[in-house]
Amino acid sequence: MIACRPWLAAGLLLMACACRTTYEFPERTVQTSAEGLSRLELNHDVGEIHIMCSRTDKIEIRSRTTIKTRSRSRAEALHEARRLEMKRVGDDLIVQWPEAFSSYRSEATTDLDVILPADLRLAVMSEVGDVVVEDANSSVSVLTAVGDIDIRCRQSQQIYGFSRVGDVAIEGNPRLLRATSEVGDVDAWCGPDLEDVEMRSKVGDVTLYLPEGIVPQSLSASTTVGSLAPPRRPEEGMTGPTVIMHTTTGDVSVRRNDRRISPKFY
Repeated sequence: MIACRPWLAAGLLLMACACRTTYEFPERTVQTSAEGLSRLELNHDVGEIHIMCSRTDKIEIRSRTTIKTRSRSRAEALHEARRLEMKRVGDDLIVQWPEAFSSYRSEATTDLDVILPADLRLAVMSEVGDVVVEDANSSVSVLTAVGDIDIRCRQSQQIYGFSRVGDVAIEGNPRLLRATSEVGDVDAWCGPDLEDVEMRSKVGDVTLYLPEGIVPQSLSASTTVGSLAPPRRPEEGMTGPTVIMHTTTGDVSVRRNDRRISPKFY
């Protein structure tokens, strides 16, 4: 038996990659009425997601797919099979790719632009790709394995952002905030209604920005390798949130929110 040499395996892998061609396909659009719905659950595999909430009574999703494979006929067949499925379960709408396509997802990348009513609760789960959410008024939850998360919302009562590898940035005026990254910075620019916040990272800085006059009433902050920059102590009569902040490697700080955020956030 001939032993497999590392250089031979690497050469075969490069040859396989070189045989693939990238094919881009026209944009597709799917729509459905939001009547009777209270929540959208979006499950995505590979590609960026941009979600815009607005005054609308429908849900619209535009998709742009790129497929990297060995032939145009195969690319066209995969593109034909890659169609979003929408399923109503009670007052939830679940959006996902066909289960049969899961075996071929490494060959396809699809970017999504989503428009939905601002008052709809939103849950997004993605494997690889950045996620941006803008102007939601209801609760928002975003989970991605690899990718940055950017959530900019008006009056969302609850915001959750979790990334294994990627930065997490939150901007808005939630009452409850949970933001975590295993490898990446975690930043939050918050308004005066914040009551309960927990921000964590394993490798990355963790920074909370609060408006002038708002100081945490309870603060638990720690880092193993890095610096701590806690805020001043609360004065009598001042109100503020309960805050937990932690990172293993990185800086932890609470700062004043000097961003010129649009008044719509407050």
